[in-house]
Amino acid sequence: MEKIVFRSRVSVWLCALVYALLAAAFWPIVYDFSWSLLLIFLLTVGAVSYGFFGITYTIEGHVLWVRMLGRQRYDIMQLRRVASTRTWIAAPAASMRRIELLFASPSTPLIISPCHQDRFIACLRQVNPAIAVKLD
Repeated sequence: MEKIVFRSRVSVWLCALVYALLAAAFWPIVYDFSWSLLLIFLLTVGAVSYGFFGITYTIEGHVLWVRMLGRQRYDIMQLRRVASTRTWIAAPAASMRRIELLFASPSTPLIISPCHQDRFIACLRQVNPAIAVKLD
């Protein structure tokens, strides 16, 4: 089966909030310039940006790969349910328009926010037609 890659949806307001908090934290650079502090700020902005824009969900055969700083593997054949959620729980999702994937094992749901959710769910159901879907 082919490999299908979905990027995470990114909420503009969430990015703006995080970048505003970063700017506030590093505001002393303006008053007391330091090259080392500027370097730390730029590295932090780069890491946060990678965190927002580098999240991908890849369906390859019966495996779902989630990439955010590292890669995690999930067996789609163990996926039982997909449901909408608006939880604030930390997750590999850069948007608040999220879906929750509940697997037989582990019992903790995986919270993600793929672009093109309908297409993503359809691809999951091609692999495992027994997945229950409950979207709001």
